[in-house]
Amino acid sequence: MGYQEKLFSLRQNGVKYSLEPMQSLAAKLGHPEQSLSFVHIAGTNGKGSVAAMCASIAAAAGLKTGLYTSPHLLSYRERFQINGALILEDRLNQYLALFEAQGWPGTFFEISTALALLYFRDEKADLVVWETGLGGRLDATNIVMPKVSVLTGIGLDHTQLLGETLEVIAAEKAGIIKSGVPVIAACCDRGALEVIRRKAAAMGSKIRVIVEDDLDEFPSPLLGDHQRWNTAVAVASMRSVIPGLTDEVIQRGLSAVSWPGRAQWLQTEPQILLDGAHNSEAMRALAKLVPVSFGERKIQLVFGAASDKELGVMSEILRGIPIIESVILVPLPNERGAPVEKLKEFFPEAETVGSWAEAWDKIRDTGLPALVTGSLFLVAEVLRSMEQPAASVDAGELFSFNI
Repeated sequence: MGYQEKLFSLRQNGVKYSLEPMQSLAAKLGHPEQSLSFVHIAGTNGKGSVAAMCASIAAAAGLKTGLYTSPHLLSYRERFQINGALILEDRLNQYLALFEAQGWPGTFFEISTALALLYFRDEKADLVVWETGLGGRLDATNIVMPKVSVLTGIGLDHTQLLGETLEVIAAEKAGIIKSGVPVIAACCDRGALEVIRRKAAAMGSKIRVIVEDDLDEFPSPLLGDHQRWNTAVAVASMRSVIPGLTDEVIQRGLSAVSWPGRAQWLQTEPQILLDGAHNSEAMRALAKLVPVSFGERKIQLVFGAASDKELGVMSEILRGIPIIESVILVPLPNERGAPVEKLKEFFPEAETVGSWAEAWDKIRDTGLPALVTGSLFLVAEVLRSMEQPAASVDAGELFSFNI
């Protein structure tokens, strides 16, 4: 069994929603986070898109920029990037060998986070764009002292861990706010935003809330009305971190952004619009995008989702899209997926298939363009089967190895 397979086997141990193990692990590694500068991003939806935009703007400004995100689509290496280049396979395995020698001292996500810290420290990154995994307050990423704390939209997701209301979830996300560190927040639910404002005030942190008047200073590089908000958040965040950042650099950085699996067109025949929306907030944003993208053309919907998601709400939103003519339900390629029999309770007239390959056959038989959504696991399977890129180039020989 290779190093990555051994690491992935740790997933069966679940999640430790506590900072103490991560703090202990960082101490054993000599606190690599203390030599790095961070843009820390939390939120229910949009944090990955904001992270990609922030990293691209920082790279355009001439900074050696690390980007740590999750989950990955096709390759674990996607989680660790410098200026858009993925960590090399050999380099990754050298780090994993260190953790194996220590007896795998943490959960899957804790070790991944520690690996990112080591990599960015050893590469002397000027800035690290740092996306939370789950929540914020007790997320493993929350051991850093950032230059800015960024909060994207707040929605209901992972309620079993984060809480049942937007206010409670907002309090968890706002846990990334540090004393005196500026905060950029998207305009969101009034109650959730008030929680964030109170947290910022308690920490003595100046907060800027993005409102509608802040939108469209720069065109969004990603599809969807919601990306206008994400773009404004990213721009404000980078202006707070990089003194003298010019509009030309911002535009150049935004124009280079690629964030696969989020409103991504596949130039297949027929065409596919691929989106990893997996909760109600993301699905509402997608529902607004679909008519703009397809016009009045009739389309097919291919839907697969994890069993712990808001299946009733998500399906109701999708059923409200008038141009959807037929629905194909597909299982996810892992144990978290909802069985198609369960999905059919929400789409009684839908066809069911046993795999994405079968769904693709049916799409081609009808010839109608398709919307494929419901889970990033499904998105990854589609990209893999179509041999579509899920991230940028390899790092090549750009970086030395020094630990």
